[in-house]
Amino acid sequence: MNWAASAIIEFTYLEMVLGQERLPAEAEVQLLKLLPFAGAEGVAQGTFRPAGFCRVTPGPRSRPRKDAGQSQVAPTKKRRKRT
Repeated sequence: MNWAASAIIEFTYLEMVLGQERLPAEAEVQLLKLLPFAGAEGVAQGTFRPAGFCRVTPGPRSRPRKDAGQSQVAPTKKRRKRT
């Protein structure tokens, strides 16, 4: 991913949602019209490769796992002191 292209896409999307108070779906449609390289197809002979922008929405809520909040790192063995 080209970081410059990513920044242009993200700032443009956020400007439309936060600055212009557009709905996220509307901002997505406008973004792909304004910045064709943001989509999956890109622009022929364009400087930026297609970015494949897509809006991700939250899925259905799930129950928290039993081990939520617990460390996933295995405990280490205690070393014996040398005498």
